[in-house]
Amino acid sequence: MNSFLTILSILIGFGFIIFLIEKKNKQNNLHEYHQLFEFKSSLKYILISLFLSVIGIIRFNTLTLETYYFSPIIFIVLTIFFNFLIRKIYNRNIIIEVVGKTLTPRRNKKTKILDKFFTLFILLSSLLIPLILKSNKFAEINQRKITTANIVFAKGGVE
Repeated sequence: MNSFLTILSILIGFGFIIFLIEKKNKQNNLHEYHQLFEFKSSLKYILISLFLSVIGIIRFNTLTLETYYFSPIIFIVLTIFFNFLIRKIYNRNIIIEVVGKTLTPRRNKKTKILDKFFTLFILLSSLLIPLILKSNKFAEINQRKITTANIVFAKGGVE
């Protein structure tokens, strides 16, 4: 059950991020993450990520890695912050480039090395910060797994 809850939080957290990065808006042919740069259109994504963060806060002290519910809010905050920096430097919004479905990188001629660096930093932070938040529970999680394995092994040896 604990593994299921961990996998579910990872799928929901990163599914939301992948949706923002990959989905294109039909009206203006921009990716969904571009809506984060305008307050009115970003409000729905911020509310969804805050809701997921509340679930993460409620489930924070469990022995599962449900801190991945924080990934969407981390992604949104870092994207907005780095977009602010890119706007100051290049006078445009950040371009988040990831490997496409055909495993060939997209080539946007406006993309600079700073866009790629910030993209990597945003995605790695969204992946690693939830692990860092839960790092003090790793010993307890591993001890529980060892105890459970010993109980199963002991029962198997008796029968």
